[in-house]
Amino acid sequence: MIIVGIMAVVALPRMSILNGFDEKGLHDKLKASLQFARKTAVASRRFVCLNVTNGVGGTVSLRLEKASPENTTGNCNNIINVVDNGVDLNPPSADTTPGCARNQICAGATLSLTSSSASFRFDPLGRLNPVSNVTFSTTGQPNIVIEAETGNVQ
Repeated sequence: MIIVGIMAVVALPRMSILNGFDEKGLHDKLKASLQFARKTAVASRRFVCLNVTNGVGGTVSLRLEKASPENTTGNCNNIINVVDNGVDLNPPSADTTPGCARNQICAGATLSLTSSSASFRFDPLGRLNPVSNVTFSTTGQPNIVIEAETGNVQ
């Protein structure tokens, strides 16, 4: 009984420290994936569309427009009965969160991810479209802001 009590006093505080690693990990992989999406838009000269599901277990999905920018306005649809204009854009390092698709960043069951815009895209010049700043917040971490005019991820 004494041994169990000592282990509880020592082990429980260490378990809560792991949440900080998860929070920082989500923040970093989200920021890196947003930067990757912007750079891919510029390098491929295509629109990159992002769709966000807010809340605990939130997700960010990335898609690359198939058509050249002269022939589209950046409609990366993947809707049944609509011409599929986009392909999944997989981040350089796959998110290993259970149930997370290869083209998604997932918050997991215990963390929250929130965006000021549910859907937006980077144009071929790396700028945001529609033109307004997008702010992401994650559990226990500073906000990530994408500047509209430059597409810079901070």
